[in-house]
Amino acid sequence: MTLELALHRRVESVMGAFAGLPFEPYAPVRRQLLQVWRAVNRARKTAGFEPVPVECIRLRRRVVEPFGERLAA
Repeated sequence: MTLELALHRRVESVMGAFAGLPFEPYAPVRRQLLQVWRAVNRARKTAGFEPVPVECIRLRRRVVEPFGERLAA
């Protein structure tokens, strides 16, 4: 998503774009994504639009079993 698109979409659409990003939120990835989120909100504020809430970004990793279900012993 570019900043230009963030200025031409409703806040719900931008939230959906952030929520749909395929990533695992390890610390460096989170920092980069939060920088993008801040840039989007700066641009939206300058244009007089509603800011995008940070809740649309997944900040916690999902717990995943590496080999699926465990078999009963």
